[in-house]
Amino acid sequence: MIRNIKLLICITVLFISCKNHDTYKVRIIDKFYVAKTINGEQILFEKMPSCPDYIKIIDTLIIVKNFQFCDSFVFYIYNKNSYKYISSFGTKGKGPNEFSKPKSTGQFEISDGTIKIWVYDFYKLKYKLINISQTIKQNTTIIDREFSAPKVTDVGLEVFILKNNDLIGTSMSPKGRLFYFDSRNNTTHWIDYFPKVTYPPIKEKQMHNLYVSTTKISPDHKYVVSALRLFKRIDVFNNKLEHLFSMIFRDSPKEPNFFVDKRNPIPRELVHYYTDLYLSEKYIYALNSNITQEQLSKDIDTGYSEVQVFTYSGEPVAIYKLNRFIASFAIDEENGYILGVTMPKEDLSSPFIRFKMY
Repeated sequence: MIRNIKLLICITVLFISCKNHDTYKVRIIDKFYVAKTINGEQILFEKMPSCPDYIKIIDTLIIVKNFQFCDSFVFYIYNKNSYKYISSFGTKGKGPNEFSKPKSTGQFEISDGTIKIWVYDFYKLKYKLINISQTIKQNTTIIDREFSAPKVTDVGLEVFILKNNDLIGTSMSPKGRLFYFDSRNNTTHWIDYFPKVTYPPIKEKQMHNLYVSTTKISPDHKYVVSALRLFKRIDVFNNKLEHLFSMIFRDSPKEPNFFVDKRNPIPRELVHYYTDLYLSEKYIYALNSNITQEQLSKDIDTGYSEVQVFTYSGEPVAIYKLNRFIASFAIDEENGYILGVTMPKEDLSSPFIRFKMY
């Protein structure tokens, strides 16, 4: 990825104890070894979807998800290097190979040249493993495997399946921020909602709204990374959900102004931080949108986003300040690009923006 970078930054390590948690490391992030402002350029995909809202790079493929069935298909597949259209799949419906409200979890599998991705159908509450290679070859949606999340997880939001068939994920449960489901013993372990706030402003059943996050699993399934939206912090766990460390910025709010005032529960100055993650084999890429509720409600291009890069041991590698707001992103490490999906504008011929990192 980032070539010839020696990680010279010193990281302050503090130790803080938390109720119902073991003592854990907190790393205060002050600066990055590389800091660059980069301008984006529009790129044209062949046969573009009407309203894309998610982009992912897997091996030689770019996979784009369309928002709420704007077109006939949900997912579009392109060549990573040429941006040429390869195939589409996923239609709306209640059939076995159809989707009601699909969401890509970001988890994928590659074996013997075969690429597969996990997709969650929110209305059906089912997780489906799509065989992308066979879907392209047969020109129809091929599902290799599917399962329903256990009821104890209480509407899973981002769920990942491990090689031993255990599950890790986030949900809407008041029991905790993340869960680990042991498939052999049929038991569930919960990670408490943290960081703790002095006076939780919302009811227990709504705690997941205060701690809403983007959570991903690394390609080798060794790490689970959870970046909070209303706190400027990223928490890293191993694949047993043991908390390894947290990366926290000094300006992270200790008490987000969320539902504090019943007359103004979501104030216009409330800041939304992390809205997307991209995990490669070596690096954590975090999208800090740094957008206020007022800007978000207007659905406008704020002209600002940043992608922060960390190692899995917590070293801050680089920060790329983008001249465009992006809602979803993927990393092309081979060619040195950030690919982003931005908000639509009248003068925008393509919602896809490319930023050159190196």
